[in-house]
Amino acid sequence: MFFMLFTSISLIVLLLAAPIVWLVLTAIAAACVCMKLYKDRFQTSSAAKPSITRLAVEAAVLAIIPLSILAYGLIHWLRWESEPRHIDEAHLLHVLDVAVYFQVIPLGWFIWRHTDRPWISAPIGMAFALWTLAAQFASTMAITGNWL
Repeated sequence: MFFMLFTSISLIVLLLAAPIVWLVLTAIAAACVCMKLYKDRFQTSSAAKPSITRLAVEAAVLAIIPLSILAYGLIHWLRWESEPRHIDEAHLLHVLDVAVYFQVIPLGWFIWRHTDRPWISAPIGMAFALWTLAAQFASTMAITGNWL
């Protein structure tokens, strides 16, 4: 698991070269701005800001999906090049795609909860989105047996 974790974190730099990643990062920044404007305009809340400890615990929830993706890739790892390909490889890869889409739910929840601090919620959200995409990349390589 540590190899997959290290690989996924290392792939974040490689992902920055992909235009789709910049589109995702722009969408997260736009979501932060829109949610901040909405809350400032339509919601008058006198509630105190959540503490930094609570922010850290809620940010840790964002790690559930990338870790699940890495575990899934580890379970279905094609260990040797001489092994036959998975019979349902396309299905395994579609499951990874769906798991990446599920990251939108906790990410949106996190950004909504912490719109009072967009300078914190946006970079944390972007970092976890990048890690999710990198985890998908690493798990795809593990399932197909094609490593960079």
